[in-house]
Amino acid sequence: MRSGNLLMLVFVASFWACSDDEPAPANPPASTIPDFTALGEDLEHVYLYTYNAGTATGATANLTLENAIDKQFLTVRQVEEVLTFFTFSSGSFSAIQLNVRTGESRNLENVYTIDDDRSVIWGTNSEEQLYFGYYRPRGSTNFGMRVVDIANNTFVDVLLEDNVQNVYEPFYYQGKLFVTYRDVGGQYHTEVFEDGDTSIRQSLEFGGGTPSFFIEEAGDLTMITSTGGNQYLKVLYDFQTLEPFSETPFSVNRFFPPGPLDATLADERLYYLNFYAQPSPVPFGPAIYDFIRAENQIIDMIGIVQELEEASGESITLTAYDYRAEGRAFLLGYTSDFSNGLFQGGVLVISESGELLQNLETPFIPISFVKS
Repeated sequence: MRSGNLLMLVFVASFWACSDDEPAPANPPASTIPDFTALGEDLEHVYLYTYNAGTATGATANLTLENAIDKQFLTVRQVEEVLTFFTFSSGSFSAIQLNVRTGESRNLENVYTIDDDRSVIWGTNSEEQLYFGYYRPRGSTNFGMRVVDIANNTFVDVLLEDNVQNVYEPFYYQGKLFVTYRDVGGQYHTEVFEDGDTSIRQSLEFGGGTPSFFIEEAGDLTMITSTGGNQYLKVLYDFQTLEPFSETPFSVNRFFPPGPLDATLADERLYYLNFYAQPSPVPFGPAIYDFIRAENQIIDMIGIVQELEEASGESITLTAYDYRAEGRAFLLGYTSDFSNGLFQGGVLVISESGELLQNLETPFIPISFVKS
């Protein structure tokens, strides 16, 4: 159930990946090592690791000891500077909210007690509300959502669609919740809700085209929809009105999974998480699609990982991904299978041209990066 670990996505998306891509641009922009914050874990604890590139130092906080965050948390969501860790115990969902800047936290205990009539499939939150997607009755695919008010612990149930084929990860950003599913007829829908309102503000319909979306550099909504084969349509929506204002067809031999996409769009370049065709020694890695040049650049993570393995004599498994525009660099978390028994991992900093800028070793496994 945990969505903070990218390895859960590998088996879904890697089957569709292909390998006929363009080489790296001759003169890529310069990359630098950025500041970053990562979540990590070992066998017993959850950690928050903050790296300062200016001083080349990192600080580690033990969230299990300091904030009572259990390693068995189900998923973690981020809204601005606050991380919400969802947990489940004795038939009830609870949450711990942590402000990564101030270190302050609050417990939200037993916010949703389930019964035998429902099966919960995801949880997310805004600043004032918690959202739980579920099937009801249990064993069916009748898709609904419970909205819990954090302040007074009241709730409202919202029925979305009966007999859906698939439900995808939710996405919350600046007052809007995006809920994506595929109906019984194979049509894709994204329903948009606003803070404080349990009615659907707007429905985005995509027919049979797979919709993937994210927020681009200027803060607008970007939708990438498949139109058949390797053909896609990139549509920019004004985030406030959700009115489309730009459309760009493009072709790339990649599969973008439905729902929220771990991607960034800046200067007509799409920085995204690429899944390698399996079997492969590396499950995923960074990629860049240039809309101006119509070129797709796949960073050679297989080669980078193999070099590190040869140097260390130990196997490396990638665990987390992020792109940092401020450094024009990719971050890849990993774990090492050390024969000496030490529980270790690290963060690889990769330039846009595919150069390994730094290998920062950590005494835990990075499982996700906190968005800046």
